[in-house]
Amino acid sequence: KYNLLLAYYTKHHHTLIPVADATLGRWVQRQRSYYKQGILAESRIKALNQVKFVFDARNHNNKVPKVKKWQKRSWEERYTELKMYYDERGHSNVPLKSGSLGGWVQYQRQCHDKGKLSTSQIDKLKGIDFIWNVRKHQWEQRFIEVKEFIETNGHSCIPSTSEYKSLQAWCGKQRTLWKMKQANSTTTCALTDEREERLDAINFDWQTSHEYVWQSRLEQLKAYKQENGHLNLSKNDGDLGVWVDTQRTEMRFKMDGHHTHLTDERIDELERLGFGWSIRDAAKKE
Repeated sequence: KYNLLLAYYTKHHHTLIPVADATLGRWVQRQRSYYKQGILAESRIKALNQVKFVFDARNHNNKVPKVKKWQKRSWEERYTELKMYYDERGHSNVPLKSGSLGGWVQYQRQCHDKGKLSTSQIDKLKGIDFIWNVRKHQWEQRFIEVKEFIETNGHSCIPSTSEYKSLQAWCGKQRTLWKMKQANSTTTCALTDEREERLDAINFDWQTSHEYVWQSRLEQLKAYKQENGHLNLSKNDGDLGVWVDTQRTEMRFKMDGHHTHLTDERIDELERLGFGWSIRDAAKKE
């Protein structure tokens, strides 16, 4: 009978079975009666607690728990659906916002953390590369991306282009966490020692150099002039054009007496290249 109750609970997510139920109604009532009399074995009480058995039906609100959409189908049915998703998309990381399957996936993570998944269920989910910890997975993915970038470019100064926007933001977050960690080593930080060591191992730069970025842009500008024969760029000409426009803006600020990153040395470097401090000046120098 207990196995029937377990099956009922698995399907309906409650054990509020009416007495009129021919299969389990009377048996459930007897368990409550035995419990009140104190003659129900501890092992059985423990087993019934596993299915959230209601021992005192009179004082219970008798409201059947609301079943979520993803709970209305069996584990195997949901797994089959997830397997199809995996076969089609190459991953099983269904977003929570993607309907009932997303909710079920999130619930499996919670069950895994609480030790409520069977070995068979865990093995099946592992077989489709199930992600148990989304945040950890995301960190690992970004780490691989920045490692590949450093191997290709020789530095970790991620450009602010649309292609690298999210990676640049991630790197910025790691640097912020690192600075917080340096300021207060006793504070719990998402940047663990192990993660810090791994980033150190790939020569990740914790303090990005503004000078490095500026010099990189200058080299791009030199290459542009060599290829096109002029420096007549505006902010509408891609990332390099935006940088050129920024130098002109900083020069105006500097002339007005404001502090800027445009040092005299940088001005000299740009002017030696034939840089025009306005679009009109640049056009004249073509």
